[in-house]
Amino acid sequence: MSSLLSETLRQSVDLNGGSAAQAVSGARAAFERWRSLSIRQRAAYLFTLRRRIAAQAESLSQLIAEENGKPVLEALGAEVFGSLEALGVLLSEGEKWLAPENIRMTFFDRFRGVRRRQLFYEPFGVIGIIGTWNYPLLINMRQITSALFAGNTVVWKPSELSLNLAVRLQSLFEEAGFPEGVFTLLPGDSRAGEALIKAGCDKVIFTGHGKTGRRILAALAEQAVPSVMELSGADAALVCEDADLPLAVKGLAWGAMTNAGQSCVASRRIIVHQTVYPVFADAFLKIVRALKIGDPKNPDTEVGPLRTQAQADLLEELIRDAVGKGAVVLAGGRRLNNPGGVFFEPAVLTGVNDSMTIVREEFFGPVVLLFSARDEGEMVAFANNSPYGLGASVWTRDRRRGQRLASRLESGIVWVNEALFSAGDGRLPFGGVKGSGFGRVGGAEGLRQMARVKCVEEASPQGFRPHYFPYGAEKYKQLSKIIRWRHR
Repeated sequence: MSSLLSETLRQSVDLNGGSAAQAVSGARAAFERWRSLSIRQRAAYLFTLRRRIAAQAESLSQLIAEENGKPVLEALGAEVFGSLEALGVLLSEGEKWLAPENIRMTFFDRFRGVRRRQLFYEPFGVIGIIGTWNYPLLINMRQITSALFAGNTVVWKPSELSLNLAVRLQSLFEEAGFPEGVFTLLPGDSRAGEALIKAGCDKVIFTGHGKTGRRILAALAEQAVPSVMELSGADAALVCEDADLPLAVKGLAWGAMTNAGQSCVASRRIIVHQTVYPVFADAFLKIVRALKIGDPKNPDTEVGPLRTQAQADLLEELIRDAVGKGAVVLAGGRRLNNPGGVFFEPAVLTGVNDSMTIVREEFFGPVVLLFSARDEGEMVAFANNSPYGLGASVWTRDRRRGQRLASRLESGIVWVNEALFSAGDGRLPFGGVKGSGFGRVGGAEGLRQMARVKCVEEASPQGFRPHYFPYGAEKYKQLSKIIRWRHR
């Protein structure tokens, strides 16, 4: 895996974000022309972009595998295919989602001559997007293309850990013919993100760690700039006694270890009913121990390297703390000596409790915590005992039970008999609650978050206006009668 920028690329970027103000200024200059296009005209650019991405699917997956360490099959499936599918949904459904809405009128609306009430979805202006590295194509593309489709211009600060892919993506936008200033790449590290926040964007979309998100929110609050925050996660999975255990084992092994566990919706905390815990744990360990670790560009590889040395250091520290306080490592948990990157052996821990940092701290890596619970109440309590609430899953053959447990989980998305897979589905809104942030990306809800809502009320000039001046005792008496008649 290439952990450094190519020398040519390094020489061509300013990691300090010194051009943030200029980028936002250029995006603002391009905004009026871009927003004046019809949705179908903007969609035509995105349709061309989609074809460009599809034509380079294999090379993009190889680049992601090389730069980020994601197994190439996951890069091709989750990143490239997922991005194309999400963009396809946007192109087929987006115009309907942004269409003006008529608001039903009441008797009193008609009484005073109101002809129509409508909601309109209008672009904000310049949207600043501070991107993530763990799904560098899928997550960033969904946000960028939704913002553009809604009529905004975009300044994108990608993660410095996926800058090679970012530059490739910029070239794809250029090849698709997007007008100058509509999409602007702002490369750099955290200083570039800070500069972008101060540069006068009309809205900011951030994906990343909760601590960073809170700092960004504090800065945006001073400017009254709205935002969407997709922050940390520590997803729980509930395995009921009536679950299809082979399915649950396979689904949660994948949900926990895909992308080497470097996902905000990875299945980190698996809570199993005590009657099936031994069988589940035994089968789960067999799959985890058999995972193929190695070169991410090899199609057979199932777990690639971690993206940074710091992640491995944190995992070792968290496991050491947990073991020191009584946790037991059932599998893995060691850094592997491999010249091809920072590899970490997939780990499963049990005997974990709230005194251990690993329970409360967000981490990225192939580490799972196994819990045994006596009943539904204890399972839900374990799951909700977290500062985060991004995703969760429930495994049961009983459909009503699945719905009931899903309703009790404090989470932005819940899968029943599945894990993680539809997180990138363009039809569904994605986002969390509690410390996992707010706002949504994807689906009608996510697309509308890229637009300001304007209410327009149209009334007849001849309408009756009993609420106008002058006031008086007679009007007071009439209004009192209306209240008693209307709300008795």
